[in-house]
Amino acid sequence: MDAMKGRKGRWRGLLVLLALGALSQAALAGWQTVARDRDRLVQIDSATLIPAEGGIKVVWGRVVFNANEAKRRGYASVKALNRFDCQHRTYTTVKRVYLDANDLPLFEETIPKSETTPIPPGSVDERLWMVVCRPPTPEELSRIAQEALSSAQSAMEGAAAQEPPPPAGKPFPLGVDLVDPSSLPPEVAMLPLPTPQPAVTPPVNRPETTPPPSAVAPRPRAPAPTTASAPAVGRPADVSVPAATSPPPVPQEASSAGATAARRPAVARRPAPSGKNIATNRPSPGEWTYADGPAGPARWHLLSPDWRLCREGKRQSPIALEGASPADLPPPFFRYQPSRVVLKQDKTGLVLEPSREQRLGWEGKWYRLERISWHHPGMHRLGVRVALGELILQHRAEDGSRLFVTLRAVAAERTHPLLAALADWAGQGSAAPRELPLDLRTLEPVDVAYFTYEGSEPWPPCREDVRWIVFREPLEAEPAAIAPLTQGPRTSRPLQPRHDRPVFGVVR
Repeated sequence: MDAMKGRKGRWRGLLVLLALGALSQAALAGWQTVARDRDRLVQIDSATLIPAEGGIKVVWGRVVFNANEAKRRGYASVKALNRFDCQHRTYTTVKRVYLDANDLPLFEETIPKSETTPIPPGSVDERLWMVVCRPPTPEELSRIAQEALSSAQSAMEGAAAQEPPPPAGKPFPLGVDLVDPSSLPPEVAMLPLPTPQPAVTPPVNRPETTPPPSAVAPRPRAPAPTTASAPAVGRPADVSVPAATSPPPVPQEASSAGATAARRPAVARRPAPSGKNIATNRPSPGEWTYADGPAGPARWHLLSPDWRLCREGKRQSPIALEGASPADLPPPFFRYQPSRVVLKQDKTGLVLEPSREQRLGWEGKWYRLERISWHHPGMHRLGVRVALGELILQHRAEDGSRLFVTLRAVAAERTHPLLAALADWAGQGSAAPRELPLDLRTLEPVDVAYFTYEGSEPWPPCREDVRWIVFREPLEAEPAAIAPLTQGPRTSRPLQPRHDRPVFGVVR
């Protein structure tokens, strides 16, 4: 009897060691810590454990991050509903909820086709499985308590957290960015990863030219044609580039003539009248416009050799969105905040530049909002309803990749408050203030259904390095209320050929 009591005492003591201390203010009664590292705690709520038939147990768990990691990620913790198969040593994540420092939900992720994942030995999920499925022996507890985390993968953070970056056809899991070894403790990053499960072919494949979402370098421009009928982008058709890097020899006559010219006094050139190029009698690049004419969209490619993509590119924007293929992609989540915004007019239209950092997360990557531009009439076509205009939210990630999020404005009996504020500002003319306080959180749509495709800037030089998201839910506006925004010359580019590009439609 005394020996049995002694064994029970040692077991309880080891369980206390496994808990690895109490949580900070985020800790709640009922949460049991099963693993931790420098940046996070992994816990389960044993009070929610529900046994089912066939050795199945369902339980809520969570991962709590420290302050620095939470700031980097944009959320403080992740709660997950997990289903453990105690007989076959597998788990399935059914749902994840992402919360802020006050345990308030930011967004949630329901996994419609959950995959069963084997539990790697020595991983965080093995500790979860041991606590949920059976009480560990003292020897097992001693072993796992002394092991470093051999895998940062956890059921709470997503099964693909430690897999290599996904191929072009596989979307990166929402909210997971532990693929970067620098975000892990050194003792974890140096350990081998568990063998990943065979990849499941997604229902809709992206085009082969689409780079993986986790690519570090920005997407390259489209390859230049090499045939004589289609000269390289950015070069005149009658110019060939020699293979040698050194300049060709200069004839003696030309050399002496050049020396004579060098001794002559410099004569200032007269500027081209009306912005025209003297040699070609064409408008200069600085004279481009959205209106029809010699500097309009149909002739942008003639204004500069570097603008050939405006005509020859195969991924130009905007396009018609009909006939989109269904896809299972995560919704973008906004981390916008109220901010003072600098407003100005340029060739692209009305431009807003927030003075406070605004972020948006999508496919495991954070994008920073650079500027917002207003264009009228609407550019992207969706059905027969013509939009009054579009707000383009222009984002850029740290690796240089760009994401343009579009909110269409359509005629309605009420006006979105942000559009009303912009129309009031535009109506003041030269008396309008340079800055305006705006609550950018009002731009987040309630309906997260959207279209996405690979495209370009809708202005010169038409670079094809932009991923577009066009939300299905529009902003509402009374045409008379936003008349100052829709009057005057148009600031939108006409529709461009689709060229068999895939357009994906996401419905949640």
